Amino acid sequence: MGVGGGGALVGAAFTIASVIECDEEAPAVAYDAPHDEYLVVWQEGAPLADIWGRFVPLPTGTLPDAFSISTSGASEEAPDVAYGAAVGEWYVAWQSKVSALAPYDVKGGVLDAEGVLLNDVEALATATQHQIGVAPAYDPARSRYLAM
Repeated sequence: MGVGGGGALVGAAFTIASVIECDEEAPAVAYDAPHDEYLVVWQEGAPLADIWGRFVPLPTGTLPDAFSISTSGASEEAPDVAYGAAVGEWYVAWQSKVSALAPYDVKGGVLDAEGVLLNDVEALATATQHQIGVAPAYDPARSRYLAM
């Protein structure tokens, strides 16, 4: 279900994720205007969460399957996503914690239009203290992403 101008609900409700054994939390979404689709990302599972995604084409009909973005064995949480229209790619960033006593780091990776990770997951921010709260953005003039 979408939300139109003035906040009116548009279309029928549909399910993005529904794994009975665990929680799906912290969703984020970005829009690809040239292909008229969204990418929704979320964390799934506990105590070690993974990052998952699902494309939502418009008009919403049959949804493609959800896919894993990162399942490293660390607790990966609070993802966010940006779309790079000039390059047709998505950038997903999240916070990652390898153990209960370790600080959170920020990691991220580039996905192609099919949801395939194009690079190794990169550590974007690491320190002896927590690095939390990610927010990626795309700069079309320079054809690059910034994640904070």
